[in-house]
Amino acid sequence: MKPTQCIEISDWVSCAGGLPLGSSEQSPITDLDVEVLFECEMEPHDVNLYQVVTLESMGQPVAWKAGTHLAIVLKTNIEHLSVIGYNFVGGEFVIDHKLPVVRVQTVQLSGEPNKATDPSMRNLRSDIHHSLKSSYGHFQWPVHASLLRKLSKVVDIKSDVRNTTAQMNGTTDLILEPAPTPKKTITLADVSVNTTKSLSADDESDKSEENNIAITEVHTIENPITQSVQNLDVDDKELVVENVTVEIQHNITPKPPGKAGAWRGRAALVAVAGCVGRSAPLLLAHLLDGGRLLALCSDLLHAVLPYYKTAEVRENEIVQFTYDKWKSVKMKHHIFCYQASPAKKQFSTESDRQPSKYTGHPGHELDIQVLASEETWRTPSLLQATDLTNSGIAIFSQIHLEADPSDYLGDEGIKSNEARLGIIHKILGDILGLHVKEPTEVTHIEYTNGFFLGNHVDKLSLVERWCPSLEDGKRVQAMEGLTIQWCLRDDIPRELPSQTFLPVFVFECPENFSTVEYYDNLTSKSLGRLVVYADVISSTMNVMCGTLAHGVGAVARRQTSGRGRGGNSWISPLGQAAMTLQIWQKMSPRVSVIQHAVALSVVLAIRTLPGYENLDLRIKWPNDIHFGRDMKIGGIVTTANCIGDDVIINAGTGVNISNSVPTTCVNDIISDYNKQHKANLAHVSIERFLALYCSQLEQILDNMETKEGFNRFLEQYHRYWLHNDEEIRVLTKGAESPVCGTITGIDDAGWLLVRTSEGVVQVAPDGNTFDLMIGLVAPKF
Repeated sequence: MKPTQCIEISDWVSCAGGLPLGSSEQSPITDLDVEVLFECEMEPHDVNLYQVVTLESMGQPVAWKAGTHLAIVLKTNIEHLSVIGYNFVGGEFVIDHKLPVVRVQTVQLSGEPNKATDPSMRNLRSDIHHSLKSSYGHFQWPVHASLLRKLSKVVDIKSDVRNTTAQMNGTTDLILEPAPTPKKTITLADVSVNTTKSLSADDESDKSEENNIAITEVHTIENPITQSVQNLDVDDKELVVENVTVEIQHNITPKPPGKAGAWRGRAALVAVAGCVGRSAPLLLAHLLDGGRLLALCSDLLHAVLPYYKTAEVRENEIVQFTYDKWKSVKMKHHIFCYQASPAKKQFSTESDRQPSKYTGHPGHELDIQVLASEETWRTPSLLQATDLTNSGIAIFSQIHLEADPSDYLGDEGIKSNEARLGIIHKILGDILGLHVKEPTEVTHIEYTNGFFLGNHVDKLSLVERWCPSLEDGKRVQAMEGLTIQWCLRDDIPRELPSQTFLPVFVFECPENFSTVEYYDNLTSKSLGRLVVYADVISSTMNVMCGTLAHGVGAVARRQTSGRGRGGNSWISPLGQAAMTLQIWQKMSPRVSVIQHAVALSVVLAIRTLPGYENLDLRIKWPNDIHFGRDMKIGGIVTTANCIGDDVIINAGTGVNISNSVPTTCVNDIISDYNKQHKANLAHVSIERFLALYCSQLEQILDNMETKEGFNRFLEQYHRYWLHNDEEIRVLTKGAESPVCGTITGIDDAGWLLVRTSEGVVQVAPDGNTFDLMIGLVAPKF
């Protein structure tokens, strides 16, 4: 009970706004006179939700800090402290997000926690809030934990600096100056050191001559301002570094062209921001294989152009620069610089200071152009690197082009923001060769009314069930992120259609969807019989968020933010068939296979048509539809909720039917087939495809209820997927290197089966990241 530790919390983060775990700022507990420190593991444990104790039920959270563990301080009273002690001593003590508590201690606090309102922290704090607002199915703890660590580290760094004002670029701006601190000697173990790994297997044997360590990328240790190397000594035991920031540099040997991985031929542009970590080798290989890169304030610069580094730190400093017709633009400059350090060399010319070519990647020569430099130190702000071998182009922006200067300059930033948009337009269009619309070409999104299609008696019965009471005489149903007004005869929508509001007319038909063609091809009894259609909506998944009825669907001609796997957002172009079906199933071990049944139904909807059997439409496990191996033409996303023994599944499907971009589409495939085989197959309409898809899916689901039907499903699935006897590498969690194996199929739960020398490995569709096209499955991080 007697506090043995006094904690100074000025370098901790405030729990304001529900951080870090989403708990309420208001605790029901009164008489908060005891301060308690909780230390939790950062890895959730697999426990039932009823075993989880919420933070707010124990007291009022005050401050937190994240690293290898998550530490939270809260205020409580003596009565609740006894409950905390009982829970902790009595067994595994688990709090919000299933985090095990490993330490409880009464403490005394001094200072005030950082509210993280500094501009350098604001975006991270916003990302954490956004993460906490994610729905249960989309919340990803590893991503959230990473954000907590990042914000905690920034606050820790900033805690040693004080604010002052100084003249900069002719105006008075806020900069950071180090607070007086005693000189401190630290070892490399105390420093967060990033290393750029080599792509070559020989890099581990490479040693720098005479044990020299290259000063490259900048990471703050004590003072986040310009530093210099004071004492750098290396012996056999430890590296002692005084008051500097360092990174150990490794040589990078790119993979040969053609082995660059997933993006070649499939992406017009790969854009990256910030630290790229283990992705750096793949991104470099993509560039050298002829790809295009846009790097925003990214350490990818050091992987592509490893020399001319500086130990100078100028994080988020507001600078002025000139590019093309935009003069003296004021924006934030990032930490990563590209020039030689003046401490190492005296420059005779400007070209000596900034190189014009780089030949360090075997077989490649990069032409380097400095497009713009900030006006004070002449540090390159916009840099272009062009591979003269395969014509790959990379643009490196050390200017924060992703941020509106008005957010940190106020009214003064309006003109700079106009310049920012113009610069982005020029880079994407003139340099990287993309088609970029002029502002006059950009049209405002006009959302449209919806229409409820199907049998009138069934429609009215469901509307009555969904909206038993009227709101101001109108039938209004609030969904997650979308409000629907069901409009009967003579009903007037209370507002215009928008991203969050959808008027649905029950007795009218749409102009751009042929109900005759759809229902003439529909043979199912339930799936797709009742459909909400709209020309333009946010997402068909939003329409299906509630507990509606088995078989009800939503169809859109265009989606502005269609949902994809892993929280990805998609824009659905004209010509894409976008549909979400609500499927009700009883709980069983085979519920997880339904997403695979959906994928098979998409393929069968086309390939079971007479004459269309040889169109090479296939399934890429677990949720993509491909033409051959390289062209993705569709995707599947499924979500599920349980109500008692019922599992409510929303299956979202998007398939390119008549849109030739961004990859290809079913009707282009049909046209090419007709030319090659002198055939005369008719194009498939969206209405016909959706009807055939619903009919196939209902038949598969009905058949799967018997053992024979399920085996028939597995047989068909394996016939139409891409991966028979495919060799891949599987990296298991905690393993240092992947294990080679051969794909043998999927099991009764839809998991991937891989035969390895150590036995058969089962790979879950969720919790892993995979690109089977380059043969690697690994745990998500």
